[in-house]
Amino acid sequence: MRMNLNQLSVFYLAARYRRMTEAARALYVSTPAVTMQIKKLENWLGFTVFERGHGELVLTERGRELYEKIEPIFSQLEDLERYLESAASTEEMEVRFGFYHIAGIYFVPDLIAHVRSRFPKMVVKMEMGTKDVLLEKLAQQQVDAIMIIGKPPAGIKCKYKRMFDEELALITAKDGKLGSIDSISVKELDRIPLMLQQEGTGALNTIREFLEKHQVEPNILIKNISSDVTRQFMPKMLSAAFVGRFIIQKELASGKFHEIRIKEGNPAANYYLVYPDTPELPEKLDNFIEGVEGFAPRPVTGEDKSF
Repeated sequence: MRMNLNQLSVFYLAARYRRMTEAARALYVSTPAVTMQIKKLENWLGFTVFERGHGELVLTERGRELYEKIEPIFSQLEDLERYLESAASTEEMEVRFGFYHIAGIYFVPDLIAHVRSRFPKMVVKMEMGTKDVLLEKLAQQQVDAIMIIGKPPAGIKCKYKRMFDEELALITAKDGKLGSIDSISVKELDRIPLMLQQEGTGALNTIREFLEKHQVEPNILIKNISSDVTRQFMPKMLSAAFVGRFIIQKELASGKFHEIRIKEGNPAANYYLVYPDTPELPEKLDNFIEGVEGFAPRPVTGEDKSF
């Protein structure tokens, strides 16, 4: 007669838990069903495996020998079952992530790839907006984490980590009148017509802080304009604008735009990952924060895609 693996499995669990009721619970069957399988196994073996008359199951000598033989086998089967369940799991970890739209073009695809290299089942649901909008969404729990320029304002309950810095380059049209200027002092910025970023953005705050630090009253030509629109306006106007170096690198390399160097050094946008200040974060958000660590955007070069 061939071995009955079902009966051996019932015996293994009964011997492991020392109670028929616990074995029944583990197998999702009734206690009498477990008792019946044990009796069938004993009839097939020709000897008893448990001593009778005890509240807790006690193995006989032959029963103990049998248990010692099958325990490593069933233990490995349990490990295999746990592995297969994990491998076959379709549960996804969805994180709602907010960022400024320019970051969505230049940084976020690489950032998500960086996260998914460590957590392949991570799904990122994207939300875009200015810094003020994103902070409000975070406060309203409409997003799980956001990437912004500059630290969150004081008074907002959140945690944050510095991710990377991006220098803001002062650019102008290559063929325009300002294209002949190679470098200027910070104090000379007041004579350069400037196009300023959108209100509520971290980049605009960085530029304003830089100008205020050096006590420069800017000569504003246009304000509340995005970096993408800035690049469209630039060839048509006698003006300059501060634009992130990562996103303007390709146009500078190709000669489409000209950079005016600032002798004292350029302002830098500091990118931060911001998330709720709670005693215990959800596992998916913990994983996302861990996955973001070590990420820094690569410079856009002439070999990269066109925009």
